Amino acid sequence: MRKTICALIILLVLLLGGRANQASSQSPEILSYTFEYLPGPKPAVQVVLAVGGESDGSSRLSIATDWGGVKDCRRFVHDLTVRDSDGKRLDVLKDDSEPQVWTVLHEPGSDLIVTYELRAAETNPLSDQRTKYEPVITDSLFHLIGETGIVYPEWLENRGELDIELEWTGFADRGWTVVSSHDNHGRHIHTDLSGFRHAIFLAGPFATVDRDIPGGVLRVAVSGVQWGFAAEELADQVAEIVSIEREFFDDYSEPFFLVTVVPAGPPVNAHSISMGGTGLTNSFALFLAPGTSMQPNSMHRRHVLHLLAHEYFHTWNGGAGTIALEEPEELSYWFSEGFTDFYASRLLRRSGLFSEQEWVDRLNNTIVALWGSPVATKPAAIIEQQYWTDRYVRDLPYDRGELVAVMLDERIRQEWDNTRSLDHFMRDVLADARMGEKASTDNLLNRVSQWTGNEFADQMRRIVVDGALPRLPGSLTEPSATLTEATIYDFDPGFDVERSIDAGTVIGVDDGGPAYAAGLRDGQTLKGYSVHFNEPDKQITLTVEHEDTLREISYYPRGASMQVPEYVLD
Repeated sequence: MRKTICALIILLVLLLGGRANQASSQSPEILSYTFEYLPGPKPAVQVVLAVGGESDGSSRLSIATDWGGVKDCRRFVHDLTVRDSDGKRLDVLKDDSEPQVWTVLHEPGSDLIVTYELRAAETNPLSDQRTKYEPVITDSLFHLIGETGIVYPEWLENRGELDIELEWTGFADRGWTVVSSHDNHGRHIHTDLSGFRHAIFLAGPFATVDRDIPGGVLRVAVSGVQWGFAAEELADQVAEIVSIEREFFDDYSEPFFLVTVVPAGPPVNAHSISMGGTGLTNSFALFLAPGTSMQPNSMHRRHVLHLLAHEYFHTWNGGAGTIALEEPEELSYWFSEGFTDFYASRLLRRSGLFSEQEWVDRLNNTIVALWGSPVATKPAAIIEQQYWTDRYVRDLPYDRGELVAVMLDERIRQEWDNTRSLDHFMRDVLADARMGEKASTDNLLNRVSQWTGNEFADQMRRIVVDGALPRLPGSLTEPSATLTEATIYDFDPGFDVERSIDAGTVIGVDDGGPAYAAGLRDGQTLKGYSVHFNEPDKQITLTVEHEDTLREISYYPRGASMQVPEYVLD
């Protein structure tokens, strides 16, 4: 510990001395972070921040209160102490009204060395998808989304670009590779403080693969061995996505992009999927269940690729500094999320990562999801009110917006004799966003009116504002497809699946449902099951025991039926 502090004092003197010498030239502030791995029964990472304090002798250190569903991020921070450049320990004050803040008292303008241990709240938060964004520190992995574990100097939060030194200590000694969202900078990072911590920091014995992309380099880091794919294979597919989306917007300004993959949650099979992720500074942190496959025709592959394409498209649509949304932003999610879903599928098909059949299958799934939703015809106001609390409402702007994008694409082609499409519309929106215009439903619909006329813009308003079901075009141009009609069914397993699995006994059989008709009865011992949740066209197969006799029962979990639009390829 003493050796680390002495080394940081020397580094601090060099850094802050350089800052003083350059002050006359308006140089950025200079600070440093060091991560040091501390092995043991409960491994930790020691974080040391070296920075110049406030001129008034009182400096506030802070960490996010909550982030990404992670509550009370300060609970990962232990034994925080602060010393000056002479090694003198300084007073640190806490206020119960601001539990995420530490106030340091020091000589005016004194140099500060902040030291704390970062510890995981759980043995391995990655064992559960719900805790995946928490810091992970084990004997085989360090995984940190900086927002949840980096204590930062609050007084530098809005100072613009900073010079930040990043050091890793003790990781190479374990034979570990280290990567971060800032790898293109090396040790000397130039970014604002928010951009520095809105990043992924990863270390462990994992595979890294680099691929050239237009304008820079893609790095893919894959942790673990429980995958149905190789790191090189995933890197090739991600490179295709990044390349075609950069080419779509003719934007090659970011020289580096990182994708990290870590295992999270219990294993999956070919008929189940569990995944999640979040976009960060020049990076995307991807969390996949063990057993995820990227083989052709795999359900996993389609979902993973669409997630990656969707999130990378947010680089331009819905991100700060590009097509940013006016408040309340939930009212414009039909555009930022729904149109992004549309383009994830379109660009995956153009790149060859999706076949035309995969493309039309996904579009038809969106139609089914919207037509079958209990909130399908609710007005946009419900999205603002219940987006974060109701899963059906959360899906609504995605599904509604994707189908509106289909409509607008065809209408623009019609109005412009197929010389223009939604592609041109999107690029125009981006160009104006770069001039400072924010996206809102009103200004987007005004733009639609300019491209297609008032009548079609009013039709769109009735959908995205009032909640009317979309009037889908009878045919599509890219790819060529025709609108028909299909019969769909509600998913009705006919018994209480989750309670029955937990109890090992059949519970809650509906005597008017498909399970009862197939012979399932309350009280039968459940010995085995295969259930495709929310898929009424895939059979449920149950093995039950009754009076010492085993029996296999199979049936389609179909409830009420309804007619919905469906596209078929020409």
